[in-house]
Amino acid sequence: MKPSEIQKYLCDIIRSQVNYWKYTNDITSPTHTSDIEEDCLELEDIISDEKIVALEHLLKELYWFIREFDSKE
Repeated sequence: MKPSEIQKYLCDIIRSQVNYWKYTNDITSPTHTSDIEEDCLELEDIISDEKIVALEHLLKELYWFIREFDSKE
């Protein structure tokens, strides 16, 4: 079964966020968590508020997991 349009859109949001983190000049910037919130708000008319909050939470958890590996240089 091919992914639905909603699934594709969710994947695009996730990929976009991860690319921001990968190519940022400051991985520690608080802007990254606000960007997650803003991107998730684009889903308002597509999925339920509960699912938006869940996606936001998952993306922030992934972000903070990656941040655990901040270099100590």
